[in-house]
Amino acid sequence: MSNELAVKDEDLLVLPEDTAYDNTLDNPGKLLTPRIQVASGTSPEMTKADPKYIKGLELGDLFNTVTQEIYGSEIKFVPFKYATNRILFHNKKQDCTSPEGKVDGHLSPLVQDPTTGEFTGGCEVCEYSQWGTGKPRQDGTEQGYACTQFHNYAVAVIDKDGESYDLASLSFKNSSQPQAVILNSMIKLRKAKQGGKTRELPMYYGQYKLASITKQGDSGPYFVPTVNNDKNPPEKLWEDLEADFYRFKREEIKISSAQSGEENE
Repeated sequence: MSNELAVKDEDLLVLPEDTAYDNTLDNPGKLLTPRIQVASGTSPEMTKADPKYIKGLELGDLFNTVTQEIYGSEIKFVPFKYATNRILFHNKKQDCTSPEGKVDGHLSPLVQDPTTGEFTGGCEVCEYSQWGTGKPRQDGTEQGYACTQFHNYAVAVIDKDGESYDLASLSFKNSSQPQAVILNSMIKLRKAKQGGKTRELPMYYGQYKLASITKQGDSGPYFVPTVNNDKNPPEKLWEDLEADFYRFKREEIKISSAQSGEENE
């Protein structure tokens, strides 16, 4: 479903050796990162016969794919890191992918001018990244993007009591890109006065709300994510949030082809 919240799944996160999450494991290796997802009609977590089935999960619910915690229609979260990547599928197989933070897919490689040193090409000019190249409608016209861009965030999901949080990741696909733009704008505009001067605050100083709302499409209702500003995180969590913020600066966050969901749409 092109309008649902895209999330990180099989991509694994390597945690530092000194983190508390590793202290009970002899050889922790790579740990699966939980993801925040919106339950849709095609979610395996909604199918009783599927091993991923979550009892009590309802359409439109936000939930954690690892802990299977059901959050309902809204969560509060603090972002740590933002990154983007792209994936192009053809006949359910990955044809092209561009590394996180770059726009250089192998279908449209970047080319450097030897005289000026400027680069041309890349994903931004690739035909598959343009609107109208996606899957055809029933009337034969095309829609959407053939190549999906993901806006990825490492986040802390704040518990309802404000006493603790869970680390997770969430991503917005092309269709939800406006929400990523809104979130990035709110992060950028969060400021504070210090010493008579106004300065930008670190990303982890801001708390935001992610909600799942229902919209009506040609084939029935569907669920989309919306982001709104909230307040500052609970003061008792500041020290831990700061530590995780700097830890995530060393980590990579992106959507992998195996779990993007594009090949199943």
